[in-house]
Amino acid sequence: MINGIYVTPEFTDEFVKENLSENASTAAEYKEYLKKTNYDKNLDTWLEKYLLENTTVKSYPAKYFKHLKSIKKYEDQMSVEYMNNLYSSMGYNQTTTFEEYVGMSEAKYDANLEDAIKDRAKKTLLYQAIYEKEGLSASKDDYAAYFDEDSTGGYDAQVEQQGVGYVMQQIIDKKVLEYVKDLVTVK
Repeated sequence: MINGIYVTPEFTDEFVKENLSENASTAAEYKEYLKKTNYDKNLDTWLEKYLLENTTVKSYPAKYFKHLKSIKKYEDQMSVEYMNNLYSSMGYNQTTTFEEYVGMSEAKYDANLEDAIKDRAKKTLLYQAIYEKEGLSASKDDYAAYFDEDSTGGYDAQVEQQGVGYVMQQIIDKKVLEYVKDLVTVK
């Protein structure tokens, strides 16, 4: 049992080399790494929010919207199943129903599902519109540039698992965000 840490290690180049070498080799480099990653993450969040708040979708493609609704419901159902399996593996006999998980009856959930996915659909349609209007392109190589092969299994594995449309939409999202960041970032 740990009662406390009584000596705080000094943040030095040696400490960084020993404990944080995958991101930097000096204390100054690590501080810069933290600034950049936090700046990029916050900028991405702000830009996405700004774009969504300042655009309007006149209509959603019915087939696409129906597809997104089914995906969202499937994700929520899988979350319930995962949670119940996790509790079971830990020795708990308690299970949660879908209705308990979402906090409403399934009929009410289905009725509210349209509102729940509007932002998701809006983002995809907006990014696709920017992608097409600005003549951006995305490839298998771009996937490798944006996503870690070790954690994702690579482009081909993701296409097999998720489908080419889903994988390309991930790349398009990254490309569009990169494009918009270049427009607003002072170099």
